[in-house]
Amino acid sequence: MIKESKDFLRFFYHLWLKNQHIQGKMWYNKEVKQEEERMKKYMPNWVENRIEISGEKSDLLHFQTLTKGKEANYALSEHELRFYSEEQIQKAKETVHDFTFNSLVPVPVDILKQGYSDAGYHWQSNHWGTKWDVTGSVEIKQEKEMLVYTFNTAWSPPIPWFEKVSTMFPNLSFTLHYDDEGGGFAGTTVIEKGEVLSDKDVSNDDEAYKYFLIEKLKWDPDTAEERFSYEES
Repeated sequence: MIKESKDFLRFFYHLWLKNQHIQGKMWYNKEVKQEEERMKKYMPNWVENRIEISGEKSDLLHFQTLTKGKEANYALSEHELRFYSEEQIQKAKETVHDFTFNSLVPVPVDILKQGYSDAGYHWQSNHWGTKWDVTGSVEIKQEKEMLVYTFNTAWSPPIPWFEKVSTMFPNLSFTLHYDDEGGGFAGTTVIEKGEVLSDKDVSNDDEAYKYFLIEKLKWDPDTAEERFSYEES
């Protein structure tokens, strides 16, 4: 009887340990996921984008004109109000950019009122394909019969934004070349009238990847070689 009681207690003890282990893994996974979300919000990998837009000159000019504008004007939290000076806040509200996602696919007013951290981050990621608006400098130039934009985005290329915008400009064709700085992905996506006509990833083939960096993103050949030397080391 005593032996059976000990076996019974041992069984429940091991069951309890197993349960603790499962709960520990669940807690760990939850913590890791939360940290990944935090990192995505504040410390992105940068994606280099080269957008080639082809069509009639009048349509290209219309696109260039309408994509100028201001970034989304979010309600600021108490922490953000302490972090930014009044001058910085006012400048951000008034600055007109040569190219901005918010110009043609604006953040809705109800999302602006909720603030970037609580609502804007997810809205922009879903509707623009990237958590922030165009970051840093934007190079815009005319090449042959194309309008070419070069800029960086956080974590991913703005494919959803161009899918939406291409329906507004049905006579234009959008070719997106993009490269993740971490080498996680790189490729070309062609969009017309809201549809993805082709989507090719080159990151799994080193030679194709190098060719892509040199020919599509216009990298210097030595710089492309250095990129792969760094990844192999």
